[in-house]
Amino acid sequence: MASSVRKVRTKGRTIEYELRRSRRRTKNLALTVEGGKVLVSAPMKAGVRVIDNFVRNNADWIAKQRPEEQQLAIPERFDEGATLPYLGQRLPVEYDSVDDRRHVVVIHQDGKFAVTVPAGLGEPVKSELIRVVVQDWYKDRAAERLPALVDRWLPRFGFAHKPPVKVGNQRRAWANCSSDGVLRFSWRVVMLEEPLVEYVVAHELAHLAHFNHSRDYWRLLTKVMPDQESRRRRIREVAQKLQF
Repeated sequence: MASSVRKVRTKGRTIEYELRRSRRRTKNLALTVEGGKVLVSAPMKAGVRVIDNFVRNNADWIAKQRPEEQQLAIPERFDEGATLPYLGQRLPVEYDSVDDRRHVVVIHQDGKFAVTVPAGLGEPVKSELIRVVVQDWYKDRAAERLPALVDRWLPRFGFAHKPPVKVGNQRRAWANCSSDGVLRFSWRVVMLEEPLVEYVVAHELAHLAHFNHSRDYWRLLTKVMPDQESRRRRIREVAQKLQF
């Protein structure tokens, strides 16, 4: 049996899967998810374009089998039963249509998201408008929470001056520290559970002293956050499932 690893892009996310070709299999493609890993079994002669499309067509099913991915994903459609992630929890979304409402409004309260939409909106316009407003809501929460966390952790590193903190739409990293000392965070960080949000902040602050991942860097981070290794393992698990 021959195997290889492939990636496909669909619905705003990347799915990595292991392709296993078998001479015994003559027609059908088979899809399984084991421990968060996507496996596709295919005949030797099946074309990669056909196989990639097979994976794309089953993207929603794959997400349901991978709880870590579902935990942090914003839904493509905002139907009844939709949920949104915030600080490690998955919270229900409740909707209300108002005739005189011109804009979508999102409010987080009482362990849920209350979404008010103009009456008469149909799909897919409604879901797209909600997604835009929800993303703005996350950006605002990140802009509130992350600078405060930087303030809280900064003295533990012994730094006297607070670095500039910016929130953006990075998709390939939770955060980064630039050579000029600017900390840039993805708004998606506030989807993570609180200990992991703290880890992202501390990880970037340590780069202000060591702009690398040297032994001195890890020594400093461990001194400030003794359990950083366990937090790092956890965030790697999440990032791997999200292709993030």
